[in-house]
Amino acid sequence: MSDSKEASMLVLVYRATSPKLNPASARSYLDYMVTHSVYQTLFRRNDQGNFTGGLVETWKVFEEGKIYQLRLKPEAKFSDGSEVLAIDVIESLSMHGWPEINSIVDQYLKDIVLGYSDIKESGQIPSGLVALDEKTVQIELSHPSPHLLNILSMPGFAIQKSGILKRNQSLDGSGEFYVRWNESSNVLTMKRRQEAKKSKHLPTEIEVRWTIDLSEIKETLKSRMVHLVLGLSPEKVEELEIENQILKDYTVLKSESFSINAFVLNERTNALREIPKMRRDLGLLIQAVTAYCTNELSYQTPRSSLLPEGLLPEFYYDRKVEEISADLFASRWGHLFGERDFNILIDDNFWDPSWCRSFKAKIESVLPTIKVHIGRATEFQKTWEAGEIDLFPFGYIGNFPDPYGFIYGLKSDLIPHFKISSDDLMTRAVLANQIRDPKRRLIKYAKIIQEFEDSGWIIPMFKSFVPMILHKIVRLSMGDMKYEDRLCQLFKLIEIKEPGEA
Repeated sequence: MSDSKEASMLVLVYRATSPKLNPASARSYLDYMVTHSVYQTLFRRNDQGNFTGGLVETWKVFEEGKIYQLRLKPEAKFSDGSEVLAIDVIESLSMHGWPEINSIVDQYLKDIVLGYSDIKESGQIPSGLVALDEKTVQIELSHPSPHLLNILSMPGFAIQKSGILKRNQSLDGSGEFYVRWNESSNVLTMKRRQEAKKSKHLPTEIEVRWTIDLSEIKETLKSRMVHLVLGLSPEKVEELEIENQILKDYTVLKSESFSINAFVLNERTNALREIPKMRRDLGLLIQAVTAYCTNELSYQTPRSSLLPEGLLPEFYYDRKVEEISADLFASRWGHLFGERDFNILIDDNFWDPSWCRSFKAKIESVLPTIKVHIGRATEFQKTWEAGEIDLFPFGYIGNFPDPYGFIYGLKSDLIPHFKISSDDLMTRAVLANQIRDPKRRLIKYAKIIQEFEDSGWIIPMFKSFVPMILHKIVRLSMGDMKYEDRLCQLFKLIEIKEPGEA
């Protein structure tokens, strides 16, 4: 399959749509895996978890944290040999606010960069982004934010060559790979730049093919000519595992993700919504049913908290959760569920279909007026807006290695139609962030997020894992990237073993 001197690898991605090669438009881990390899960010975290320059050589902070001046590395270049300039940085950050980009991370800049919320049309540059010279960018904030470097290290804010929209899709990356994209065949060829090589084991070329043909994946796996398969649902992977010999030379891995699946309570005012104890009991009931239905699944783990393990002190995760039975819930609150049906939506496009069926049967046995509808969340959007869906599925993904970033994702204006107030939560989180002692700061974070969870507006259910099929001659050097999105780093971490190497 490979020669250790010129190791190449084939990756198959099971997906209907081609990748979004513009980091500002990326929306899934499959997109970010590619863009994070093709493009670099201004900052990154080193092995000790400290910030260091990616494309930035030095930076200075003025006016008590309101002005940042970033000096780009003289050797920072795109794959066509041209230098990375201030105008590239300014356009790359500005385009998240352009209407046609539909960025999912634009709010991070909109909240803090001066003039960013005023962007209305394509090409517009906020007043807070200025080129002091060809290699120096000044970022002026509307208010000091200790999280700017965190934001600028996120994969979505990778730097592209200016004028990308005029060229349709830019492949002049600033990262580790030269890239060729064949749109007609849905094939992306990534050739590692010579200066990026760090090990003779790293593949020099990676070919990524997008396909929706499961039989093609089966045949390629049988021939043992593919190194990595991504994008398959857990059900599809289990189907392959059942068929003999298909995965004979492969290992199925579960990559941990930061995706916490939850329910969010509808915004409409009614008696159920206004009773904190009922909201709490409803959350406990749903978590109990979730745990029961998730027991036999390999790619879901029940969760009763929103933040991933390791971010907060142990007491946050070890707290005893009160249990409530279906009979107890019905005796306490059954009288409130008689006026009309209480409707819950679950999405079998993202959640295991067998789990959905089991959850529906279990929940509907509690009270006759509780109805569970299985369908795509996007198809029920108008029904939700009309107030006819009481609990709506919510996929919560944190972006920062710091707890504040996960709390930030709970801002009411970041969650569609989630208008219950989280202002108090955010105010307290900002104050907690100013505590200098790290232990005291984490304790404060843990207390405020636990109180918010106990309010019952959002009900955590389970954490998802992403299946990966990996040939046994390929290895992943995951390292200790405890808080980083491992999948975004995937192509940088893959190595091809020497023939006969253990």
